[in-house]
This record gives sequence, C-alpha cells and structure tokens, in this order.
Amino acid sequence: HCAPVTELIRKQSNIYCYSMRVFISIAFTIFTFTLIVSPYIMGADARRMVGGYSTVNTKSEEIDRAAQLVLQKLQEGSGPSVSYSSELQTISKTKDESLVMTQSLKAVPLEASQQVVAGMNYKMKVGIFIETSGNTKPGSSASREVLNSEKHKKCIGGISVTVYRDLKGEYSVTTWGSEIGCDQVVALMNENKGEE
Repeated sequence: HCAPVTELIRKQSNIYCYSMRVFISIAFTIFTFTLIVSPYIMGADARRMVGGYSTVNTKSEEIDRAAQLVLQKLQEGSGPSVSYSSELQTISKTKDESLVMTQSLKAVPLEASQQVVAGMNYKMKVGIFIETSGNTKPGSSASREVLNSEKHKKCIGGISVTVYRDLKGEYSVTTWGSEIGCDQVVALMNENKGEE
C-alpha cells in the first residue's frame, strides 16, 4: 500500500520542481529583456536618475527668476552675511545724479543644475554685479570689471545657493552655500562665454 503513495508524491514533486524552473527561467528572461531594451524605448530623459541633479541652461527664465530672488534676499538682509553686504545696501539706496549715471545691482546665474522633487530644486552659483550706465569715471577696480557693450559691470561677489520652486511656481531659498570671490565669478562667466 505504501509504494503507490510515495510514487504519487514523487510525481507531484517533480511537476512542482519543473514548474518552478520554468517560472524562474521566464522571470529571468523578462527581467533581462527589460534591462537591455527599456533604455532605448524610454529615451534619455527617462534614463536620468530619478531625484538626481542635471545641468540646465543658465539663460532660462526659471534660473533667472531664481537668481533675482537670491539678489532680493541678500538686499533685504535675509540671506547670510557676505563681504559685499554694505555694497548691496548702498547701491539699492543711492543714485549719483551729479555724474549722470545709473547704478543698479544685477544677479547673473553662473552655473545651475536642477532636481525634480515635488516641484524643482535649483542648485546654482550666482554672481552679483553693480551695473553702471551713463557717464562714469574710468579706472575703478579694473581687475574686477567686465565690460558689456555700453554698460559697465563691476563684480562685487557671488554665492552658492539652492532655490526651490513649488508646484504653484513660487520660489524660495532653501540653502545658502558659500560665498564666491570675484575671481571665480569672472572665470565662470568667461567659461560660459566660451561655451556659447
């Protein structure tokens, strides 16, 4: 009586083992196919690491808005204390009418990368310049100046920063990084001009 029962168990066991081998083979084949073929189907953007930073054009509207927010926060004094804080306050409060010139502050995005989150993070380096137009006195801080057509720009510094844009399009500074010297600001600007 025992022999037929053991034979039945052995047959069921063999069927089970065979079924598992087939299942594992099929699963492995599908997995391998997906790894090999999916990058070609999904395209470059889908292959980018989710949550990672990717380089963006510093001339985009979003990056410019983020840079202007950085300048605004520095002028308000709600950013970190930087070596050029007094110049930020002086330029925003005075105009020299006797020299027939206009001075304004300008934030220039130097480097930028973005990270997709529930919204967007922009990690950037921003140069801060005093832009003078009109008749100016020549020879001031020539090593820190960049000429731009009829306008004269003088670097006063820069900063690394992370700006967050929420799903409604509102911008806020989330992380203030280190201050950047004018030598590095000018070098990054020249690097950007070389890539154009």
